Amino acid sequence: MPIYKERIKDCKYYIERSMREMGFTVNDNYTNEMSEGECAVVYSQFDNEPDTQESYWNTAWCKVVFCIHNNNDIPQKISSVLRKVTRDVEKSEAPACTSFYFTDTDVIPLGTTNRVEMNCRYSFEIDWEDPNSELIN
Repeated sequence: MPIYKERIKDCKYYIERSMREMGFTVNDNYTNEMSEGECAVVYSQFDNEPDTQESYWNTAWCKVVFCIHNNNDIPQKISSVLRKVTRDVEKSEAPACTSFYFTDTDVIPLGTTNRVEMNCRYSFEIDWEDPNSELIN
């Protein structure tokens, strides 16, 4: 029988939760066939660099992807996501939540719909000598 471990409630978890509160159905991957009202939150990159002799400084990049059929709704929808998700993640008290922010947003026309890809990131330290280091158990 499989043993399920409780998911770590990191920034990505709170991004997904915020998107659900906005009425989106959240998936863990995406395709060109996403319908309006459906989104995906995925890790897209992970950067790490030595900080000290006992730690790394890491940046986890996430991508929030959703489709909008009406091109006129794009600025309002992007602004709403920026505002709500940033506020919810900052208030979550998740590890590294105060370093969370959105970077660039791409709008990709796909014929009858537009795919919006919003990139965001958060940074944290991994200290392999400290058992209480963020995100490590």
